[in-house]
Amino acid sequence: AGSCAQGIYAEFGFSFYRGATQPPADVLVSFSCNRVEARSFAWPHGKTGMTPETVQRLARVSKTVFVGGN
Repeated sequence: AGSCAQGIYAEFGFSFYRGATQPPADVLVSFSCNRVEARSFAWPHGKTGMTPETVQRLARVSKTVFVGGN
């Protein structure tokens, strides 16, 4: 295992459709590094860290999508 300071170790990636004429917006999410990273667009926020509430919300979304739970 590496250090989060050396790079992001993403557990999830999300790709958002932005219309037929634009490429998707790709985002990597690392719970272990508590960080998000834009891959195909400029990140519009000053920081890439996640709040505890964001971590909980993404965990619920991921559980619903991948496990089928609520």
